[in-house]
Amino acid sequence: MVDEESINRIACWGCERSDHPRAGSPCALTIMNAKPTVITDASVGEHEYYAGFPIEINNLTVGTLAVASPDSHQLSDPQIHQLQLLANQSAAHLSLQQRMAVLESENAELLIQELGVEMAEEKYRSIFENVQEGIFQTTEEGQFISANPMLANIYGFDSSDDLMANLNDISGQLYLDPERRNEFVMRMNDHDVIHDFQSPVRRQDGELIWISENVRAVRNNANELLYFEGTVVDITEQKKAKQALYASELLYHSLVEIIPQNILRKDTGGRFTFANQRFCKLNKRTFDEIIGKTDHDLFPKEQADKYRRDDIRVMDNDETYATTEIHTQPDGTELHVEAIKTPLHNEAGEVTGLQCMFWDVTERHLMEEQLAYERDLLNALLENVPDRIYIKDTESRFIRGSAALARRMSLNSTEEIVGKTDYNFHPEKQAREFHEDEQRVILTGKSIVNKVEQQTSEEGRTVWASVTKVPFRNRSGLVTGIIGISRDITALKLAEEESARARDLALEAAQVKAQFLAVMSHEIRTPMNGIIGMINLLLSSELSEDQREYAQTVRTSADALLDILNDILDLSKIEAGRLELEKAEFSLRTVMEEAVELHALRAETNQIELNANVSPECEGRYRGDAGRLRQVLLNLVSNAVKFTEQGEVQVSANCQQQTDAGIELHFSVRDTGLGITPKNRKKYSKPSGRLMVPPTAVMGAPGLAFPSRGNSPK
Repeated sequence: MVDEESINRIACWGCERSDHPRAGSPCALTIMNAKPTVITDASVGEHEYYAGFPIEINNLTVGTLAVASPDSHQLSDPQIHQLQLLANQSAAHLSLQQRMAVLESENAELLIQELGVEMAEEKYRSIFENVQEGIFQTTEEGQFISANPMLANIYGFDSSDDLMANLNDISGQLYLDPERRNEFVMRMNDHDVIHDFQSPVRRQDGELIWISENVRAVRNNANELLYFEGTVVDITEQKKAKQALYASELLYHSLVEIIPQNILRKDTGGRFTFANQRFCKLNKRTFDEIIGKTDHDLFPKEQADKYRRDDIRVMDNDETYATTEIHTQPDGTELHVEAIKTPLHNEAGEVTGLQCMFWDVTERHLMEEQLAYERDLLNALLENVPDRIYIKDTESRFIRGSAALARRMSLNSTEEIVGKTDYNFHPEKQAREFHEDEQRVILTGKSIVNKVEQQTSEEGRTVWASVTKVPFRNRSGLVTGIIGISRDITALKLAEEESARARDLALEAAQVKAQFLAVMSHEIRTPMNGIIGMINLLLSSELSEDQREYAQTVRTSADALLDILNDILDLSKIEAGRLELEKAEFSLRTVMEEAVELHALRAETNQIELNANVSPECEGRYRGDAGRLRQVLLNLVSNAVKFTEQGEVQVSANCQQQTDAGIELHFSVRDTGLGITPKNRKKYSKPSGRLMVPPTAVMGAPGLAFPSRGNSPK
């Protein structure tokens, strides 16, 4: 209370009753404002927080009802409303005290009693009108006897009178389930008191709310029920919060059972307070067999000790701990797991335990090891392979390169090439060609294999490389770059050029040799024809037997020498690739007979039977080079007669096959001579090849006849 000079604390809680100067006090400020005053910055008075409500008697402010705190604070709207009610009640109480004091002085005891009753009723009425709970009285049948404004507000009516006038049937109009009222009455008849009777009800505007009722039965002296009275509280928000909490817990438990992780919770003593089914299955135990147990009950001691140390670390430091570790299962198998441990707190913020979530990463661990192994292999390959290997992205920028490539580019390390292009290392023309090839590979997906490229070294020398570029794709099949391999083939290129020069020189030498042999054979054959002609004239003259024998020997030798000259000429033409074949009509039988008749005398002399046979289907005239065919047959028959001591030589021609393009003939010369062993047959067509003849065989060496006779048919 206040007077002109001071403030008198007449009722205190949490502070001492004492008097203070009125000037500068927050109480004086509240009286001057004549309205509720809130101070939160200690600008007036000694408290950090102050809230004052004026007490008025007969429109005169005589004091305040105040709350104060040395700390920052804030009152809710309901609290402010309650304090205002208390201030009003204090004013009413002080006003009555003043009137009672006046009456006492007048010795009016009757009036004092009446004022006491009036004061009690006023106090009850104030509480009845302003309390935050609904208050009611109803008959057993559901008719309202009384209802305060808060109850009308809860049920959606404008006033208590409005509620009592329009809500005539509690069972049908109020309760969502009419049977709920019957249950209420039965319980009241049995117990006379109901606490926290929760029911869904429908407001006047149709909105569904939840209420909680605390009711007692009022009876007379004869124990007859007079009415029910009690309070109603709107618990809709609490109900929604509880339902939301339940839904959240349901969702949480649903999630922890569905997600592919093992989830568990422990208290500060390390005892399990929760475990999802995945964790139970992993440890082959039921939920009840795990709850209350510790790690030492489930795992080997060394592993359990580690888990406990990690748990204590999480709770002591109040921080999340993540790690990858090896988890041993009950059957002894080991898993690589990734674990996250998080501290749990109560409402006061105190650590009450921890939650652990872990999952199997064994497969990922194995994949990481495999990737590490493959990465090591790739590094070893790039560091040691002499070929230049590189990887580029779709913009032809180097992503990675081998050590050989770094040396080729005169770089100190392979990292220096990353992000650069060929334009940084090669002349623009070459770099453009390389870039176009790579873009073509990326766009078409087709590889370039063993392309020979001319490059320029850092010293300016021309070098040659065999280059392969292939696209590499991601898992979606999209080309994300190229892989290139470049092999230095400069030495090979130089060797090829040297080989080409040597081949050209050899061809030139062969042509010179062929020209020389052709000229020499022509030069020698001219006098030889003269010699043969003169010997023929000599043989046609009268000679003695010895002279004729000598002349015949000369003729035989001259014929042999002429055959050798013809073979040399043919061989030179074959080697020079200038052997030309004629196309003229001829008789096959005539050609074969001429080839045989030329050797008939020699065969007769050696007592060898020489025959020629043309099959009937081969009879007729053909177009071709009869002279070359005759020469081949002469050579073969000559060898057959020459190397056959006794028996026969058979020359035959057969039709192999006939098509629209022509006819294929098969010629054979068979003899009963020594023949050629399989080992020596390969030497038949070699220019330098000679066949070794047994010493007992008296015959001439084949010389040049064999190679010419092998190449002429070809």
